[in-house]
Amino acid sequence: MKKIYELAKKAGACSPGLRDIQKAKNVYDLIRLMKTGKGIEFIMESNFLTESVYIQYRSELEKENIFLDGQHSLVNPLLVIALGGEVKIEVNGFQVCEIYAKGSAVLNIVAYDNAYVSIELYQDAKVNIEKYGQSKVKEYRK
Repeated sequence: MKKIYELAKKAGACSPGLRDIQKAKNVYDLIRLMKTGKGIEFIMESNFLTESVYIQYRSELEKENIFLDGQHSLVNPLLVIALGGEVKIEVNGFQVCEIYAKGSAVLNIVAYDNAYVSIELYQDAKVNIEKYGQSKVKEYRK
């Protein structure tokens, strides 16, 4: 945890964020912090999540739909953070999905029925979108 604190501090995390990191008891507490509004903003605007940290906590991060590399397929996730790799996301029914992507991430989005998908793209992230039915996909380039 101390290594993550130091990386966050070096990347410019705010004092309240650093205090929250210090309070974290395990990696899942840190992942919950990453998935907050402030955490997502910090991740998207910094290079905090280094490859070595990602490799160390790969399984925990991927279980929470946070990806740095590889190919992944998801159906109806609530939140996805893609910092690299290729992620195929299918959203259907009345589901709502938030997606944040940056770096070399490539997103393939398929929305059906009345699904709603919001995508924020940073840096060189790319997205391919297919929409069917009354689905809506909103794309924002930051």
